[in-house]
Amino acid sequence: MKRIESNIENIPYPIGKVYSKVSDLNNIAFLADRLPKDKIQEMECTEDSVTFSVAPVGKFTLQVVEREEPKCIKISAVNAPVGLTLWLQLVATGENSCKTKATAQIDANMIMAQFIEKPIKEGLDKVVLALSKIEY
Repeated sequence: MKRIESNIENIPYPIGKVYSKVSDLNNIAFLADRLPKDKIQEMECTEDSVTFSVAPVGKFTLQVVEREEPKCIKISAVNAPVGLTLWLQLVATGENSCKTKATAQIDANMIMAQFIEKPIKEGLDKVVLALSKIEY
């Protein structure tokens, strides 16, 4: 198994507000406009899942498997070509601010893990950066 961590980003909003928004996956639909259209398509969100197609991998779903209010959301991939678990972590840094970091754990052979590590790292960094820039 390979663990990949994003950069840590500051969010100038209270941890409770941030958690409320990001724990409902309907609220991440705005990211669809910021994702490369040639790679990610057909994004559909519900409160507990996000389904999309990734070229050349195909269609799969990210499903919330655990919520630990207000500090963590754990998400697992369903129908993905490799085992993938994601954690979005939040830590309060003050009354009106927090930090976020995303972590991915991939369960794949060594060659596949090396091949997908960089795109996953870049994706995690883009997600936490986007979360640091939106209004809660």
